[in-house]
Amino acid sequence: MNVILSKKQTNIINKVTFSYMALHQNLIIMQCCYLLYGILLKDFYV
Repeated sequence: MNVILSKKQTNIINKVTFSYMALHQNLIIMQCCYLLYGILLKDFYV
């Protein structure tokens, strides 16, 4: 069964997907920064 989405619906889906992907990417970058920061601080204090 083919579901044909209207252009408006497709745009909304694209925006939601894109914002979710961007958010997820930012979370990954933040986690990496925290890990690096933690390693640097640990090396500095020990």
